[in-house]
Amino acid sequence: EKADSMYVDSERGGKFIVLNEGPTVKSDSGEDIINISKPSHYNDRLTDGSDLNIQKAIELCDSKWIQEDSVAKAETFTGLLSQKIQLDGNYPRLSPNSVVVNSTKNKTKKNNSTQDNEDHYLKSSIEALSVDSVAKVVPERIYSIACHPSTTSLIVSAGDKNGHVGLWNADGYNSGNENNDNDDSHVHLFRLHSRVVSSLEWTSSGSALLSASYDGTVRWFDAETTKFTEIFATYDESDIYKNQLGFGLHDGEGYRNRSYIQYVTLDRRFNSSTCFFMASSNGEAMHVDLRTKRQMTFCEDLSEKKINTLR
Repeated sequence: EKADSMYVDSERGGKFIVLNEGPTVKSDSGEDIINISKPSHYNDRLTDGSDLNIQKAIELCDSKWIQEDSVAKAETFTGLLSQKIQLDGNYPRLSPNSVVVNSTKNKTKKNNSTQDNEDHYLKSSIEALSVDSVAKVVPERIYSIACHPSTTSLIVSAGDKNGHVGLWNADGYNSGNENNDNDDSHVHLFRLHSRVVSSLEWTSSGSALLSASYDGTVRWFDAETTKFTEIFATYDESDIYKNQLGFGLHDGEGYRNRSYIQYVTLDRRFNSSTCFFMASSNGEAMHVDLRTKRQMTFCEDLSEKKINTLR
């Protein structure tokens, strides 16, 4: 029987999450069906816009992804990440340990005398590349990915369809278990958004990570403060939101009519969380300036369809 007050909120690992806005529903046997109340935050967001610390961001994940030492390991890693940003400046640019060339297989000495030799050298070098490690970084399908700009090791961030962001320490940098064959042990999982993480981007220094989601929020992770701060959010045209910077940008009802944040990228003139560009699913391009005046410097319709990238 169809229940107007019930709806499918999301799908996780092949299971449907059904929410109920109305009274408790009775089964045929007269028993109460458990009523999962609709989240009270705007657009089913995880929070009211408040900051998330490491512990809270981990606790928002499903319990099966959380270990007893998950918080401690994540806090240790983010602390090392902050130190690594400073250390990297003392080393020349090198390929990370996870991207290796097998020096004993298919190795050909480069000879610049002919194009054929150069082509053969390039081909043999590519064939000698190997994938050193594989890990499950997030629970669901990956929608965005960004590599940390470290010059000495490989650190990867990935965002999935249900708002999770995973940080993968692919080289096991200073993890204390570099020789552990289980690469999942080098993954630190957080839940920062309630829907698809559509975009991820590190600052050029690697000190912070920008994330955007279909839930209409943009968060800023600072490696030094270890806080996930909501720096922007979209809202509808209700009077209660008229003082919000994203007022009127969350329009329409239902999946097909609603506008989503499709892409976000830093304004590299500033390289901080103060200024960034956004693109929406309905073809709008925007620039946000969070400095003293906190304003949207422009918002233009550039396409009849969604914009996937801005440069």
